Amino acid sequence: MGYTPLPSPSVPTVARPQRLWLHLLLFVLTFFSVLLAGVQWMGKDFTELSNLHYGLTYAVLLLCFLSAHEFGH
Repeated sequence: MGYTPLPSPSVPTVARPQRLWLHLLLFVLTFFSVLLAGVQWMGKDFTELSNLHYGLTYAVLLLCFLSAHEFGH
């Protein structure tokens, strides 16, 4: 037909300030919740501090996998 529509001009957006502290806080909270889930998955009592090392491998590996996935976006 000989007609190619052009995209309409975009509306300028206002840059929002970065909230790095929020991202770090959410990551730390996620790490501790996954750590406790790993301790519970091993069948240990997560209320005892001496059992936290059981969930450390689980938390580190899972969050490395999820971080690599998210950085791929």
